Amino acid sequence: MKTLDTLKTFWKIVSRKLSVGGLYISDSAIQYVSMTNGAPIAYGIRLEPGTLRVGRVLDAPKLNVSLRALHEQIVPGKPKTDIKVIVALPADLVYTQSFSVPNLDPEKIKESIKLNLQMLSPISIENAYVSSQILKEEFDHIDVLGVFKEREKVEELRGVLASNGFLPVIFEFPALSLSRMLNQYLGDQNETTLLIQVSSDGIDLLINRNRFLYFDYFRSWQSIQGDNREISRLFFEQVIMTETQKVINFSLSRLKGAPKKVFIIAPGYENVIKEI
Repeated sequence: MKTLDTLKTFWKIVSRKLSVGGLYISDSAIQYVSMTNGAPIAYGIRLEPGTLRVGRVLDAPKLNVSLRALHEQIVPGKPKTDIKVIVALPADLVYTQSFSVPNLDPEKIKESIKLNLQMLSPISIENAYVSSQILKEEFDHIDVLGVFKEREKVEELRGVLASNGFLPVIFEFPALSLSRMLNQYLGDQNETTLLIQVSSDGIDLLINRNRFLYFDYFRSWQSIQGDNREISRLFFEQVIMTETQKVINFSLSRLKGAPKKVFIIAPGYENVIKEI
């Protein structure tokens, strides 16, 4: 119930600024959520296999059909109505990297962050959308989170969405959305927390610290299971243990301590993961 109240609070804040919904895109489905009369309303369309892969449009006609069907669910009989959305991109379309820069005068800090982003970008900087956020300021250094997205794929999705009545206001990524909801839930607590999300796309593990997203690590099922169509219970447990331990090791080495709390989002698998 507390989580639902948190979600309502967030959407009230957003609605006051702009009438906007949330749109989550994955390789298997597109989901939309908005607030109607104070309650969250959700719609979804499953995508046919081969429509999207890692955020790239493989079959535009199929995607157009799915988006038009979703549009009809949201505003029946109004095909020309534009729906403003905050778009959460597929997790494996976004790369994040935390780093530190010397705490110098403001202009030198900006330049240092810019140079680090250029060096760390896994994509040619000319072909990337890049942004950053200061996480923590110490006496001698500043911790920064860098985010990188492939420009071509983002613009491709923007064009397809716009042509089917969805107007992107912001592009973000699932870990950022989850971090914001986690902060709403936790309030003013500044503990280091770990959130584990298991979905049809893969496993997403993120660390929240001082109310900021500090680290995000995503593994798609395709990268985990390869060509295998099924995953055994034993293999699933091993994957959860291995990937979670990697993130805890990162927390121990970089943050000098393990997360104090763990949150799990894994419909149907919560108890299994709690046991692990």
